[in-house]
Amino acid sequence: MIKLEINNAEYIAQLEEARLSADNPYGYLFMDIIFSDPRFDENTFEMKNIKREPMRTYMTEDVARDLFEKLERFFEYNKMIKN
Repeated sequence: MIKLEINNAEYIAQLEEARLSADNPYGYLFMDIIFSDPRFDENTFEMKNIKREPMRTYMTEDVARDLFEKLERFFEYNKMIKN
């Protein structure tokens, strides 16, 4: 009997890269986002995170400002916890 143990918790789609556009129209912020995608490599029989094609999204400046403020608080909080 063959017993397989599957633990793919680390192979979930994750944010790999986010780039802000330099030539945004007034009032908007354009962003290219690249996620990884877990795939099974049949040659090595291992799971690997493969980068997807960039995806373009946009948000208004107000939404972007709110997002960046929340991210700043999140990273400051994590920094305090680690110290």
